[in-house]
Amino acid sequence: MIMAIYAGNVFSENVNMYEVYQQPFFPARNCFPGYKLLTADNARALQNWLVNRMGVWEITALADGWTISGSGHKGQIKVDNTVPIQAWCTPVTPSLKPMIPNLPPVFYPESSDAIFEWFLVNKESFFKPLSLLAHYFGYGWASGNYVDKVGQGMIISRSTKPGEYLIKGYNEGTCDGYRCKDRLSIEVDNFNYLIDSGKFNVGSITASEKKRIASKSVFITNNSDTQQTSTVALSYIVLSNWSKTDSYAYGQKVTSKNKFKWPFVGETELAIEVSANQNWASLKGGAILKL
Repeated sequence: MIMAIYAGNVFSENVNMYEVYQQPFFPARNCFPGYKLLTADNARALQNWLVNRMGVWEITALADGWTISGSGHKGQIKVDNTVPIQAWCTPVTPSLKPMIPNLPPVFYPESSDAIFEWFLVNKESFFKPLSLLAHYFGYGWASGNYVDKVGQGMIISRSTKPGEYLIKGYNEGTCDGYRCKDRLSIEVDNFNYLIDSGKFNVGSITASEKKRIASKSVFITNNSDTQQTSTVALSYIVLSNWSKTDSYAYGQKVTSKNKFKWPFVGETELAIEVSANQNWASLKGGAILKL
């Protein structure tokens, strides 16, 4: 999280990217009349935009002996004795308002969080764009005393809370202007770290036909710069315990009566009765326990 606190006005040579043009630099070593060379600070703010419009190995002139190179040299901005053929130029009197630049990502080697954060907030390539952004949002005095460009003369200090830093314009000594002592302050905290998916290696994964019965999530931290192996233990116990009883009862009774008349004997009645009682039950059981 980044928060800017108060500001006033300060001179800045920020330019609009749509008023930056390539012009012949050699042999005159200057821009056309009415134009001036882009400064190294301007080029840093527009670096990604400029490099995308240059040849891979092209070197283009800037003001005061500085140059900017193409993507083959990673867009490096430096003082160079080479005399380029082309130069980046912008009108002496701009007709368009400055624009917020689209800056490329900055990559740094791995280290501990505290060392990395302190190294980062002290880099000019980090706090200058933030100062420029605050300037575009209307904050003033976005620099220290005795300098006249945005992002210069900034003092970096640690906050009382871990992981919080303060970037503030130097305000000691004398200055002229309304509230010139109230220099731009930027509070920086809440750093977020993401895994580079292109370099993160989880090793080989073996597919299994077994059915998943449980899962477990753990956090693993590698505090070194070497490859580490970690083991995750998962315990799972199954115990079943259940029962069911089915009871059945069946009863029936069948009666049959027949009368017979016998000549000279008389009448006879025959009764037949069949009865049955059937009872049975079935029991099933088991148990289930998951840990």
